[in-house]
Amino acid sequence: MAKKRPLSTKGKIITALIYLLAIVMVALVIYLNAHPDAKDKVVPSILSETTTTAEFDKSDLPYNSEGSDKYAGIEPAYKFGDIQLQKEGDTTFAFVNGKKALDYTGVCTDGTDWWFVRDGAVDTYYNGIAGNELGDWYVKDGKVDFTFSGEFTCNSNTYTVDKGKAVKNA
Repeated sequence: MAKKRPLSTKGKIITALIYLLAIVMVALVIYLNAHPDAKDKVVPSILSETTTTAEFDKSDLPYNSEGSDKYAGIEPAYKFGDIQLQKEGDTTFAFVNGKKALDYTGVCTDGTDWWFVRDGAVDTYYNGIAGNELGDWYVKDGKVDFTFSGEFTCNSNTYTVDKGKAVKNA
């Protein structure tokens, strides 16, 4: 039978670090399960990568997953640059001058992407055409798709889309 060699000092340090990391990860999981609101404060860049739709009953939406143009040509309550998007829990809301803008519906930006906001909350369920004062836009899963060019038809209306910008065909 082979004799087991004792660990070197370096091996002991590496083993201790692995055990310590495992303990920290278990403690973090336990903490986050006990405090669900803490996940946005503890490690937001790792645990909060996506923007989710506000919780509401989707059965009464004015559109379906196939797409809508209900929000095309609208004049939003605020200008594009006046809106700031901020996460609160699992939902991203529109804010104007530090106050939640629940009366805002339209397209705005978080500084990186353009999102469809309905009644003050980012709606990642929406597919279709939505507008702001800069025009109408092709929205896929709540986000303006600047890669899409082509025709999009919904509600018997056809739009020509060029890099996300939508123009209704006569």
